[in-house]
Amino acid sequence: QETQSASIAYSNIDFNLTSAGDTSLYVNTIEDFTLFLSQTATDPSITYDVVFSLGTGTAGNGNITDNGGAALTLGTSYPLAIGSTGFNFEGTAVGLVNVVATVTDSNGVVHSTTIAMDVQDISYTFTAAAQNNTIGAGGSTAINMSIIEDLFSGADYQLKYVMVSGTGSVTNNGTPLNTNTFYNVTTGNFAWTFEAGSAGTTELLFTAVNTTTGEEQTQTVTITVDNAPACQFNFTAIASENSAIVGEDVAINFNVNSTVPGTNYTMIYTTSESGSLDYNGTTYTPGEVINLGSNPSSFVATYAGSTQGAHDLDFTITCDGGSQETESFSILYNTTDFTLSTVGDGTLLVNEIKNFFAIITQAENDPSITYQVQFSIESGSTGYGEVYQGNTNLDYGVYHNISVGNTNYTFKGISIGDVTLNVEVTDSNGVTHSSNIDFVIENIEFTFSATPQDGSIILGETTNIFFDINETTASGTNYEIKYVITSSETGELLNAATTINPNNYIPISVGGSSWEFNSIEVGNINIEFTVINLSTLQEETDSVTIEVNEPVIPTFNFTAIPEENSEQIENCVNINFNLTEIDGSSAPYTLIFITDQSGSLNYNGNTYSQGQPIPFVPGTSVGCYTGNNVEEHNITFTVTNSNESPISEDSDIVIDFTPLNDFNVSSQSSSDNINVNSTTNIDLTITELVGNSNYTFAFTNTGNGNLIYNGNLINEGQPYVISPGNHSLEYTPSNTGVHEIIFYVTNDNTTPITKSTTEIITVDNLNIFVNPTYIQLEEGDIQSISINNYETSPGWTLSLENSDAIQSGEFYDYNPSPPIYPEIPYNSNSTSIPYGDTTLYFKATSSTDMIVNFHFSNGSEEITIPVQIVVIPKFTNDIVGLFQKQGVILGSSGCSNRSELDIAYVLTESDFLATNQTLDKIYITSSVGSGNVIEQNLNFSNTVTTNTYNTYGGSPGLQSGLVTNNAHVVFNTLNMSGNKPKCTPFVTAADGCNTYAQDIDNKTVGAYDMFNPAPFNTVGNVNVFYIKFVTTDGKESYWKSVVIPNYDNHYSL
Repeated sequence: QETQSASIAYSNIDFNLTSAGDTSLYVNTIEDFTLFLSQTATDPSITYDVVFSLGTGTAGNGNITDNGGAALTLGTSYPLAIGSTGFNFEGTAVGLVNVVATVTDSNGVVHSTTIAMDVQDISYTFTAAAQNNTIGAGGSTAINMSIIEDLFSGADYQLKYVMVSGTGSVTNNGTPLNTNTFYNVTTGNFAWTFEAGSAGTTELLFTAVNTTTGEEQTQTVTITVDNAPACQFNFTAIASENSAIVGEDVAINFNVNSTVPGTNYTMIYTTSESGSLDYNGTTYTPGEVINLGSNPSSFVATYAGSTQGAHDLDFTITCDGGSQETESFSILYNTTDFTLSTVGDGTLLVNEIKNFFAIITQAENDPSITYQVQFSIESGSTGYGEVYQGNTNLDYGVYHNISVGNTNYTFKGISIGDVTLNVEVTDSNGVTHSSNIDFVIENIEFTFSATPQDGSIILGETTNIFFDINETTASGTNYEIKYVITSSETGELLNAATTINPNNYIPISVGGSSWEFNSIEVGNINIEFTVINLSTLQEETDSVTIEVNEPVIPTFNFTAIPEENSEQIENCVNINFNLTEIDGSSAPYTLIFITDQSGSLNYNGNTYSQGQPIPFVPGTSVGCYTGNNVEEHNITFTVTNSNESPISEDSDIVIDFTPLNDFNVSSQSSSDNINVNSTTNIDLTITELVGNSNYTFAFTNTGNGNLIYNGNLINEGQPYVISPGNHSLEYTPSNTGVHEIIFYVTNDNTTPITKSTTEIITVDNLNIFVNPTYIQLEEGDIQSISINNYETSPGWTLSLENSDAIQSGEFYDYNPSPPIYPEIPYNSNSTSIPYGDTTLYFKATSSTDMIVNFHFSNGSEEITIPVQIVVIPKFTNDIVGLFQKQGVILGSSGCSNRSELDIAYVLTESDFLATNQTLDKIYITSSVGSGNVIEQNLNFSNTVTTNTYNTYGGSPGLQSGLVTNNAHVVFNTLNMSGNKPKCTPFVTAADGCNTYAQDIDNKTVGAYDMFNPAPFNTVGNVNVFYIKFVTTDGKESYWKSVVIPNYDNHYSL
């Protein structure tokens, strides 16, 4: 027994469902929609049912019916056939209705589709009013009514009336209307007529209904009916036209029907615009009484409106001064005239077509007006032509439709002469305008010529033959050309490099053109050319003769001539070249130049160096040679042609290049701090360094003032001629502040040199002074500063302005009672300056330099005076050192006639500086200003804790006990004896020099005459040397004296 398995997948036949008919509709109206059902595969056994429901988002409501009108209930299943099936939807409530159609087949497959129906309401307004609220018994009045929709719907309306009280009847155009009965009416304005019964108050109720939506609106009209007067009548006034052109008369037909005749009738009228009424040959203005007689019956008057717009006219007739009736209507006056213009006049050839335009412009846009046009040829025309629109020939004297705007027509010239074409346009109101357009019809006349560019050429050369076809009047027609060579010798003709066969026509354009003649035989070549106009077949001929000669070898002459024989370096000298060709051209040419110095040549915008090939043109041309060094430049120019065996020609020139003129400029003012309107002299000096030049000078100034030179006022920025040397100028400032005057001096080099010099002048106009304005003092010293305020205006304050990171010191204000020195802060206006003399004090606390701006102000005036302060570093402690002097000890062992000085000298950095300066070196001398100076570099990074100082020949001496951390030993164990010289690169220890000695003014420490000719054996003899130090930023202290005593001791300075 064997078993095999298989799987088969079965699926239902699917279907497609779509819909069409989504739309908007008014309430209570019906729109159709369609369902489309199709199978994905044909299977007639499958059936389908549809169920309708209202989907999400539905706000309105409606009913669904099939095409037969049968109502379909929502939620109920109905059979649906394959294909398209129509249904109807009636909107019953305003709002969006989403109709969902769900289709299920007999296999249970379900699909749905949604149809959107937007149900909208119809909004309208109904009005009703009596034209006359009071009438006589038996009289009548119009009931004016209107139905106005917010948006046009196309719906129908009906109207009825009910007489609530009173007696009478209602008619429409003479037809009696039954009460409480609806009659069809239109939207817009309309009127019914009420005919009064007995006297009393009559109340009419009018009801309008939209037959689509069923919406009703009512209006009540109340009319007072008086007892019948002695004269009773009614009348009508009907205009013969509802619209007219401004100024046009419109006939108005009046009909007066008297039920109780009167004896005298009069009429007045009013208009909402401007116009006049003509009756029986008399013109009446609005409000003017018009007598109609005792029995006017029917009559006609004409109204002429004088302004554009709707003229609302009211006509009131009065009988025997009592009974009145009024009729109203409106006439629309417009200025919808039009203008007609034509463009396109001109000249054309016979059988040529030319465009022209008829242009209609309405005075006011009125699409209801139509226009027609006809054409005619005016008498006096000597030519003839035809008018076309597109390809249609428009017969003369026959009207054709034409639109507002530009309309294009064409005119075809038939016979030569002048044609005046009349264009006449009439609108649908009968208004006619015309315009003429002129054409000149001409024949085609032309001339032809052929001219060789060169009548004599060399065998193998080519030359152009120029053609010219000239029409007397441009025709736009086409031409062709051919040629025949009539000589025994021949040649070749080419057009755009294409060989042209003789006696064959080819196209040629009007105007100038050319062919190329290629010589292939020596002799006189005769060529005849023929041109034909393809429209008229008219021909013109012309002949040329070209002489072809045996070839010659061309040569040339070449010269080069400089325009200047001397020039300054770096300037350019024009070289005039001339290359004259002999026996033809041998172009192209090449130029090179050789010079014994350094230079370059600019030719045709390019710069070349010597030996570089330069493309050169025959005839005259210009190059420009620039010498780069001061010397006489010998230059050779060589031109070479392009012959098979090239020929070269040379031309030599010499140009002497001299140095550029140069100069210096300087200036010096006699005072750099002056008052307004005072004068200072400024010396301006021009010193010539090289050569002699002409000069001009100009100046700029940051302030305002007058500058006088040679008695003349000099304008800022304007150049003036000036000579070399010293010149005195006078400057008078007109405002305060810092005046920075820059003088610019320019020489007349080919490339001018401009140099400048600057003068800075401080200008004030206030009697406030500071003295001194330059202070130099040592650290810790105090300097008094005098302030002289001679300004009478009160309220002067002082601000000491300086924003340096470290100030040089502090300012103080002395107060004598009690005697205190309050500090004055920087950058503050807190210090009051009285009239007269005031003294401030400055104490230096740091060996830094600074400029303090003394800024004085009283709120409306101010002045700033800079004070420069220079602080000198100072020794702050006594200099501590160990000095031992061993005198002459006669008879002592090994010490006879010896004198020696042992100096151990130790400095600490705190011995010198009170601020954060850093020491760099010290200097030692015996005489300030005349003695030699020993320079000793310092290094405080080494740490020395203790040291021993020995005297000559003795036991260890005193320990100083003065050497501290970060100290520098200047002289350490200077053990010097006798009169040994100091060791130098030329005197060594082997020569017996003293290796410890150092010179002070060429005197060796340890020599018998160290500072004094007398030996150190005199009690009380004092020897002095001097010492000063330098900080790393270059600040130097003053010299300080150091006294060496004449006895053995540990000595502090």
